[in-house]
Amino acid sequence: MPEHWEVSRLSQFFTLQRGFDITKDQQTEGGEIPVVSSGGISSYHNRATARGPGVIVGRKGTAGSVHFVTTDYWAHDTTLWVNDFKGNHQKFIYYLLQVLDLKRFDTGSANPTINRNLIHPERVAFPRYDEQATIVAYIDKITKDLGITIAATQHEISLLREYRTRLIADVVTGKMDVRHISLPDESNIETIFGEDIEPLDNETCALDEVECAVEIEE
Repeated sequence: MPEHWEVSRLSQFFTLQRGFDITKDQQTEGGEIPVVSSGGISSYHNRATARGPGVIVGRKGTAGSVHFVTTDYWAHDTTLWVNDFKGNHQKFIYYLLQVLDLKRFDTGSANPTINRNLIHPERVAFPRYDEQATIVAYIDKITKDLGITIAATQHEISLLREYRTRLIADVVTGKMDVRHISLPDESNIETIFGEDIEPLDNETCALDEVECAVEIEE
């Protein structure tokens, strides 16, 4: 950590406040203000409880989740929201909260619950505002590039799954004649690849938010 970064209690840099209760019946149909609950935007209303941009933390239910909204919003009772950024960059605080592992502040049993009074004393390090902005710009760029890669990968996975489904259908319905295809002797697989090959079964691979299951069928 750079020596010039300030280390202090979290509440020195920003503070959290409990959200406001609102039922579905109380919400105005056709409203454009997002109602942010612990799991994210859950519905819309015609009135806000806070100005955007905003940072919201799941307090109850999906406790410890962190959300960022650019517009005015209604912070639901199941959340904690940053009511004072104290001159700091909103999105820097959003990224910081993501790495603090807020779930460890869970005080609930059957239903996970986070108390803001346990988070406020946490000691954290903050750079100057200009450094915060630089860090945010860097993270935004990297995550945007990763998002593009993930989207392209998901598209390729979708195409492969479609091809796999079509291939199986063509073979089992006789549309594709596979009688001329010679299958390799399983005993020679090690020789073909030049190394020991372990049999695969329901191999699972994951890339951040991309999860795909590759089923090896006999």
